[in-house]
Amino acid sequence: MATACNMFTVSTLRSVTFASLNHHHHHSSFDIASLNRSSFPAGFIFGTSSGAYQYEGAAEKFGRGPSIWDTFTQYPDNILDRSNGDVAVDQYHRYKEDVEIMKDMNLDAYRFSISWPRILPSELNIRD
Repeated sequence: MATACNMFTVSTLRSVTFASLNHHHHHSSFDIASLNRSSFPAGFIFGTSSGAYQYEGAAEKFGRGPSIWDTFTQYPDNILDRSNGDVAVDQYHRYKEDVEIMKDMNLDAYRFSISWPRILPSELNIRD
């Protein structure tokens, strides 16, 4: 029996794209003005997620080794605006504030990642 996986992406254009990731790959959009928890099936889990490089920051602190992205972004021609993840949104230092915001939003779940170079700082060629 195949299980359908539902994904909702909220954009800044005030619309939601619904993609049912089953064999039919059905896509539809609708206005989110009337969207609330009762718009979803019982048991639906509302959450957010983050990726280490984009969120973590503290790139050279507390023993974290360099990641492949740290190395890549140090070359001026690789990133048009020369941005990098050295500070990112600084979740490393602001995680308590972030958790409070998630609680205020009444979220059920949070998926986060921790950069491998923070876990295994002395390993070579570790990728985030």
